[in-house]
Amino acid sequence: MKKELVKLILSILVTMILVKVAAAQLVLPTTLALKVNPTTPLPNSAAVATAWLSGSDTSGANFIWFLNNVRQSDSSGVDKNTLSFQTEKLGSVNTITVSVTTTIGENLRDSISFTVSDADLTWSAQNQAPTDYEGKLLPSEGTKMTVSVLPIVFSPGTKTQLNPNNLNYRWFLNNIFNSSASGLGKSVYKYSAGTNGDNLKVQISNTQNTVMVEKSVAIPVVAPKVLIFLADNAGNIIYRSAITAFVSNLGQKLTLKAVPYFFNLLPAQLTWSWFVNDKKMAETPRNPLVGSLEIPKDIVTPSNFQITITAMNPYFNAENAQNLININVK
Repeated sequence: MKKELVKLILSILVTMILVKVAAAQLVLPTTLALKVNPTTPLPNSAAVATAWLSGSDTSGANFIWFLNNVRQSDSSGVDKNTLSFQTEKLGSVNTITVSVTTTIGENLRDSISFTVSDADLTWSAQNQAPTDYEGKLLPSEGTKMTVSVLPIVFSPGTKTQLNPNNLNYRWFLNNIFNSSASGLGKSVYKYSAGTNGDNLKVQISNTQNTVMVEKSVAIPVVAPKVLIFLADNAGNIIYRSAITAFVSNLGQKLTLKAVPYFFNLLPAQLTWSWFVNDKKMAETPRNPLVGSLEIPKDIVTPSNFQITITAMNPYFNAENAQNLININVK
């Protein structure tokens, strides 16, 4: 009986030892991975480096951070696995290093280098404005748009600039990826403007995905408009300031010129209508952008007239604009 009890106890002890040995064998070595977000930071921007530990026990590890070989004491310490930093000018080379000591005495170290890069994202609208318009053409709904990106991207950790034709471009319109417009060397994106403004984003990477630059731009969409100017008999604008009201005398002849902005057709291709006190003029002016009105000599003063001018795209009725001026006769 005693021998059997001793055998049972010995069997239990052996089993416990084997379990402990097996558990010890299951302890995995700790590994360290270092990543920067964004992968390729832009100039003078915020970035974050994160050290990822994997293994059986990673809590309580001590992290010591270095930025370009300078210790970052405020960001170092127990469980401090991130380093926030500010980048410098375009083309500057940076190296992030982290040394980690785990609670079981493992010493790990990793480094990552990157070069600050950038990209210029520009857009242009193929619609209409007067030749003396000095501002940027703003798209209206349906305007043909061209968006171009010029990357200034470097091989990570070097001053070697990458050829834009050898980079991949991923285009997003209003957060929807456009696969047909994306690909190697596709640095130009074309589309038609929407109704309420558009957001364009492009992700630029090399074939190894060791470089990733992302830029975006919000593109406004405006309604077309018509401004009204005083003109001479030949239709030449007299004053550069548009008018909304005018004081006239009996018998005075007024010549007005309508100037359209941001339509998708030339002015002569638009359908024009002129109204006096909401009554459409019986005859269309020879030049639809220029109209004349002679104030009668026998009306009772003071009197008021309202002239309304409308312009419409005959192929897209939603593309239209109108303006009016009030004429006070003394």
